[in-house]
Amino acid sequence: DAMRRGWFVASNGVRLGRLTVQGDTLSVLPRAPGGVVEFIGDDGAILARQGVDPWGRYPNVYRLRGGEAYVRARITARNGTRAWTQAYRVAY
Repeated sequence: DAMRRGWFVASNGVRLGRLTVQGDTLSVLPRAPGGVVEFIGDDGAILARQGVDPWGRYPNVYRLRGGEAYVRARITARNGTRAWTQAYRVAY
């Protein structure tokens, strides 16, 4: 089902517990204690940078501000491994 919908995550070690795109928010729940989530937009601009919840209970959330063509999340764990979500196009 995920393949058919086009929901892809690339990773060299970081795991995601949950990925949600709903309304005007992109939410990720990474399994990367001590890591960082960066929400990335046009031309690689970092739209927001957030620390990962050390207990893995609370997701990192980006709410659209307006004007973004797309948004993706890049998660970097403390050990340097990463995961990237696909870019989600924004329709206004």
